[in-house]
Amino acid sequence: MTEYILEHGVGDLSLRPAADAIGVTHTTLLRHFGSKEGLLLEVLEEIRVDFIARIAPESSRVEVTDLGTLLRKQWRALTTDRELRQFRLLFELTAQTRASRPNDGRRRVHDAVSRDFTAAVRNLLTDHLAISAARAETLAILVVAQYRGLVVDLLLTGDRRRTDVAIDEFIDMLVRASRESSAL
Repeated sequence: MTEYILEHGVGDLSLRPAADAIGVTHTTLLRHFGSKEGLLLEVLEEIRVDFIARIAPESSRVEVTDLGTLLRKQWRALTTDRELRQFRLLFELTAQTRASRPNDGRRRVHDAVSRDFTAAVRNLLTDHLAISAARAETLAILVVAQYRGLVVDLLLTGDRRRTDVAIDEFIDMLVRASRESSAL
Protein backbone atom coordinates (compact mmCIF):
# COMPACT_ATOMS: atom_id res chain seq x y z
CA MET A 1 0.00 0.00 0.00
CA THR A 2 2.86 2.36 0.78
CA GLU A 3 4.16 2.03 -2.79
CA TYR A 4 0.75 2.91 -4.18
CA ILE A 5 0.52 6.02 -2.02
CA LEU A 6 4.09 7.04 -2.83
CA GLU A 7 3.26 6.78 -6.54
CA HIS A 8 -0.14 8.50 -6.44
CA GLY A 9 0.02 10.85 -3.45
CA VAL A 10 -2.87 11.49 -1.12
CA GLY A 11 -4.62 14.47 -2.69
CA ASP A 12 -7.35 12.39 -4.33
CA LEU A 13 -6.78 9.16 -2.41
CA SER A 14 -9.80 6.91 -2.41
CA LEU A 15 -9.74 3.46 -0.87
CA ARG A 16 -11.68 1.73 -3.65
CA PRO A 17 -9.22 2.54 -6.48
CA ALA A 18 -6.30 1.92 -4.11
CA ALA A 19 -7.69 -1.49 -3.18
CA ASP A 20 -8.25 -2.35 -6.85
CA ALA A 21 -4.70 -1.30 -7.72
CA ILE A 22 -3.14 -3.62 -5.15
CA GLY A 23 -5.55 -6.48 -5.80
CA VAL A 24 -7.67 -6.51 -2.65
CA THR A 25 -11.17 -5.41 -1.82
CA HIS A 26 -12.19 -2.11 -0.29
CA THR A 27 -13.52 -4.11 2.68
CA THR A 28 -10.12 -5.74 3.18
CA LEU A 29 -8.44 -2.33 3.42
CA LEU A 30 -11.05 -1.11 5.89
CA ARG A 31 -10.75 -4.26 7.97
CA HIS A 32 -6.96 -3.98 8.07
CA PHE A 33 -6.57 -0.21 8.56
CA GLY A 34 -9.95 0.84 9.97
CA SER A 35 -10.17 3.96 7.81
CA LYS A 36 -8.34 6.02 5.22
CA GLU A 37 -6.77 7.94 8.11
CA GLY A 38 -5.60 4.66 9.68
CA LEU A 39 -4.00 3.70 6.38
CA LEU A 40 -2.19 7.04 6.15
CA LEU A 41 -0.95 6.74 9.73
CA GLU A 42 0.49 3.29 8.95
CA VAL A 43 2.23 4.64 5.85
CA LEU A 44 3.65 7.58 7.82
CA GLU A 45 4.95 5.21 10.48
CA GLU A 46 6.65 3.07 7.84
CA ILE A 47 8.29 6.17 6.38
CA ARG A 48 9.40 7.36 9.84
CA VAL A 49 11.07 4.03 10.58
CA ASP A 50 12.75 4.01 7.16
CA PHE A 51 14.11 7.56 7.54
CA ILE A 52 15.63 6.74 10.92
CA ALA A 53 17.23 3.59 9.51
CA ARG A 54 18.67 5.55 6.57
CA ILE A 55 20.57 8.02 8.72
CA ALA A 56 22.06 5.44 11.08
CA PRO A 57 25.78 4.83 10.51
CA GLU A 58 25.09 1.10 10.25
CA SER A 59 23.11 1.72 7.04
CA SER A 60 26.36 2.38 5.18
CA ARG A 61 29.87 1.04 5.22
CA VAL A 62 31.24 4.57 5.48
CA GLU A 63 33.04 4.97 8.76
CA VAL A 64 31.88 8.03 10.67
CA THR A 65 35.07 9.87 11.58
CA ASP A 66 34.13 13.53 11.38
CA LEU A 67 31.15 15.84 11.12
CA GLY A 68 31.57 16.51 7.39
CA THR A 69 31.73 12.80 6.53
CA LEU A 70 28.68 12.07 8.66
CA LEU A 71 26.54 14.84 7.17
CA ARG A 72 27.52 14.09 3.57
CA LYS A 73 26.77 10.40 4.10
CA GLN A 74 23.35 11.28 5.50
CA TRP A 75 22.58 13.68 2.65
CA ARG A 76 23.38 11.00 0.07
CA ALA A 77 21.23 8.45 1.93
CA LEU A 78 18.30 10.86 2.24
CA THR A 79 18.26 12.10 -1.35
CA THR A 80 18.00 8.86 -3.26
CA ASP A 81 15.01 8.68 -5.58
CA ARG A 82 13.30 6.36 -3.09
CA GLU A 83 13.75 8.76 -0.17
CA LEU A 84 12.71 11.80 -2.21
CA ARG A 85 9.37 10.12 -2.87
CA GLN A 86 8.94 9.70 0.87
CA PHE A 87 9.82 13.35 1.52
CA ARG A 88 7.32 14.43 -1.14
CA LEU A 89 4.59 12.42 0.57
CA LEU A 90 5.51 13.77 4.01
CA PHE A 91 5.40 17.33 2.70
CA GLU A 92 2.03 16.68 1.06
CA LEU A 93 0.57 15.15 4.21
CA THR A 94 2.01 17.91 6.39
CA ALA A 95 0.47 20.60 4.19
CA GLN A 96 -2.91 18.84 4.29
CA THR A 97 -2.77 18.37 8.05
CA ARG A 98 -1.77 21.97 8.79
CA ALA A 99 -4.31 23.42 6.32
CA SER A 100 -7.28 21.42 7.51
CA ARG A 101 -8.86 20.97 10.89
CA PRO A 102 -6.55 19.42 13.49
CA ASN A 103 -6.06 15.69 13.29
CA ASP A 104 -4.40 14.38 16.43
CA GLY A 105 -3.23 11.09 14.94
CA ARG A 106 -1.53 12.62 11.94
CA ARG A 107 -0.04 15.47 13.95
CA ARG A 108 1.39 12.98 16.44
CA VAL A 109 3.06 11.07 13.63
CA HIS A 110 4.40 14.28 12.03
CA ASP A 111 5.77 15.37 15.40
CA ALA A 112 7.33 11.94 15.90
CA VAL A 113 8.95 12.09 12.45
CA SER A 114 10.44 15.48 13.32
CA ARG A 115 11.53 14.53 16.85
CA ASP A 116 12.90 11.14 15.83
CA PHE A 117 14.78 12.54 12.84
CA THR A 118 16.38 15.21 15.02
CA ALA A 119 17.10 12.70 17.80
CA ALA A 120 18.77 10.31 15.35
CA VAL A 121 21.09 13.06 14.10
CA ARG A 122 21.76 14.21 17.68
CA ASN A 123 22.61 10.66 18.78
CA LEU A 124 25.04 10.23 15.91
CA LEU A 125 26.77 13.46 16.88
CA THR A 126 27.06 12.48 20.54
CA ASP A 127 27.83 8.78 20.07
CA HIS A 128 30.24 8.91 17.15
CA LEU A 129 31.75 12.35 17.29
CA ALA A 130 31.83 13.03 21.04
CA ILE A 131 29.89 16.28 20.72
CA SER A 132 28.18 17.39 23.94
CA ALA A 133 24.46 16.63 24.24
CA ALA A 134 23.42 20.30 24.39
CA ARG A 135 25.50 21.29 21.36
CA ALA A 136 24.44 18.15 19.47
CA GLU A 137 20.76 18.99 20.00
CA THR A 138 21.20 22.46 18.51
CA LEU A 139 23.30 21.15 15.63
CA ALA A 140 20.77 18.39 14.92
CA ILE A 141 17.90 20.87 14.67
CA LEU A 142 19.96 23.04 12.33
CA VAL A 143 21.05 20.08 10.18
CA VAL A 144 17.54 18.63 9.90
CA ALA A 145 16.14 22.03 8.92
CA GLN A 146 18.81 22.40 6.25
CA TYR A 147 18.17 18.91 4.88
CA ARG A 148 14.44 19.60 4.67
CA GLY A 149 14.89 22.96 3.00
CA LEU A 150 17.30 21.62 0.41
CA VAL A 151 15.09 18.59 -0.25
CA VAL A 152 12.22 21.01 -0.98
CA ASP A 153 14.53 22.88 -3.35
CA LEU A 154 15.58 19.61 -5.01
CA LEU A 155 11.97 18.50 -5.41
CA LEU A 156 10.97 21.87 -6.88
CA THR A 157 13.91 22.38 -9.22
CA GLY A 158 15.16 18.85 -9.89
CA ASP A 159 18.64 20.38 -9.83
CA ARG A 160 20.73 17.93 -7.81
CA ARG A 161 23.99 19.73 -8.54
CA ARG A 162 22.56 22.95 -7.11
CA THR A 163 21.44 21.29 -3.87
CA ASP A 164 24.60 19.19 -3.54
CA VAL A 165 26.75 22.32 -3.86
CA ALA A 166 24.56 24.08 -1.28
CA ILE A 167 24.72 21.19 1.23
CA ASP A 168 28.49 20.97 0.77
CA GLU A 169 28.83 24.69 1.51
CA PHE A 170 26.58 24.36 4.56
CA ILE A 171 28.56 21.37 5.84
CA ASP A 172 31.88 23.14 5.28
CA MET A 173 30.62 26.21 7.20
CA LEU A 174 29.37 24.00 10.04
CA VAL A 175 32.65 22.07 10.23
CA ARG A 176 34.68 25.31 10.24
CA ALA A 177 32.48 26.80 12.96
CA SER A 178 32.76 23.59 14.98
CA ARG A 179 36.57 23.62 14.73
CA GLU A 180 36.73 27.30 15.66
CA SER A 181 34.56 26.83 18.73
CA SER A 182 36.63 23.80 19.79
CA ALA A 183 39.82 25.86 19.52
CA LEU A 184 38.53 28.48 21.96
